[in-house]
Amino acid sequence: MVSTKFRCHRNLLLLSFGILTNMSAYLPLEAVQSSFNQAAGTSSLATVYIIAVLSSLFLAPLVISKFGSKRCILAGALSYVPYTLANFYPRDYTLIPAAAFVGAGGAVMWPACLVYIIDLSKLFARTSTKSQTLHAAKFFSIFYSIISCAYLAGMILLSVLFSTNVVESKQSNSTLNLNISAAPQEDTNTNIPISVEPKCGVTFDNLKSSTPTTNQQLSQVLLYTMLAVFLLFHFCGFMMCICIDDVEEPKENSVYWEGESEVHHDQSSLTESSVGLYEQVNKGPECNSNIKAVKQESMLTLCKSVITLITKDKVVLMMMVNTLQIGMMQAFYRGNYNSAWVSCSLGINFTAYTMVVYAAATLCGSFCSVKLLKCMDYPQLFGIVTFLEVTVFAILLFWAPAPNTSVVESWPFFILSAVLGFCKGVIKAQQPSVYNIVFVENKNTAATIQIMWESIGISSIYLISTITRPVVSTTIMICMIVLGYIFFLSSLYIKDKKGRYWSCARQST
Repeated sequence: MVSTKFRCHRNLLLLSFGILTNMSAYLPLEAVQSSFNQAAGTSSLATVYIIAVLSSLFLAPLVISKFGSKRCILAGALSYVPYTLANFYPRDYTLIPAAAFVGAGGAVMWPACLVYIIDLSKLFARTSTKSQTLHAAKFFSIFYSIISCAYLAGMILLSVLFSTNVVESKQSNSTLNLNISAAPQEDTNTNIPISVEPKCGVTFDNLKSSTPTTNQQLSQVLLYTMLAVFLLFHFCGFMMCICIDDVEEPKENSVYWEGESEVHHDQSSLTESSVGLYEQVNKGPECNSNIKAVKQESMLTLCKSVITLITKDKVVLMMMVNTLQIGMMQAFYRGNYNSAWVSCSLGINFTAYTMVVYAAATLCGSFCSVKLLKCMDYPQLFGIVTFLEVTVFAILLFWAPAPNTSVVESWPFFILSAVLGFCKGVIKAQQPSVYNIVFVENKNTAATIQIMWESIGISSIYLISTITRPVVSTTIMICMIVLGYIFFLSSLYIKDKKGRYWSCARQST
């Protein structure tokens, strides 16, 4: 007979690798939407995060309590398939409805994963002498460490697929050159309209650039092959998730029961954060909201608590600017930077390569942030990140790379990607800790608000990108970065005038 401990670990690994496989297919497709499908792709990404915000508030608590965590995980995993299928025929009327499925399914799937892992930790605790909260922390660390590799794995997969296109294009170009040289030369002094190459950088026109330039085009065979590989990944991830066992929540009067654990975060947070970043373990009898309460909590109660905190605590609005900026940063890189700088100048192939650097730098920043907090405080750490971000966006504001830039001159794109990825990793890793510090008495509601602000920031930049040129988004980003840091310092000062939180990171680490 299989032991309970083995079953718990098996289910945890199946769930973790199932989500990893599923997101490794979706994230690269999301990252190249602005380059592949221009305005239609960007609008679909905005739809994903708008629906995700609404679904996380109104849909997730009711669906999980009614159908259980495993069914919600399976439904959420399937919700990503229509979006991949829609990219076979990318139009507004195919991408946007499919994106709505992704937003709703993801908003249900991620909380269901967290509930399932907590139930696993309770079951595991009944066979151990250690507390359930310790096992929950261990299980979440394993889960996060595995799925945090999804973005990097997806970008590596995309770069491998794109590398085949480079070989094919070189072969076709050499064949074309031989044919041209062998052909007889004729006088073609006729009035042939000359195509004007698109301007890259902040003056890039996303609306008029509906067709990729010559060095950006992907063969139809490669595109369909890539989508077929993504569908295969979705299928494998779904099969892993379907193999997990239904876990019944152990009774609260268990001898090993000592508390509950609750985790909040969104889809883009899980795939790009480091180990246990969004873990909020509520210990002992002082815990005000456990998993049972979360399952029974109605959408009206959740909305009421969010509205109450926003209207009564001005610090929530001050932290809003900083949190919006985090979401806007992600959307800017995936949208404007990929299309107006990398894809326009180097070609679609290089978007995968720069995003591999970006993903690796994000993971590096997430892990390094803990080490950095041992020698500096939150204001100092966030100040360094703010300086780096403003520097990068100032460069982007005045730098207009030429189309068809050579590979030798491509190093600035990788450096900027690495800096933005590192900054994002640091901020994403420590922002939840800052919310826990500032909103000590309302951690759960504040976590929901954090997710809401970040998702709104992502969708807003995607929407702005569909109607304006990158110069508008770049200018907005510089203003939001500076204002976000100013309001961040003000929030810490208001919440603790004694300065206790200004050095708490060093003390806690």
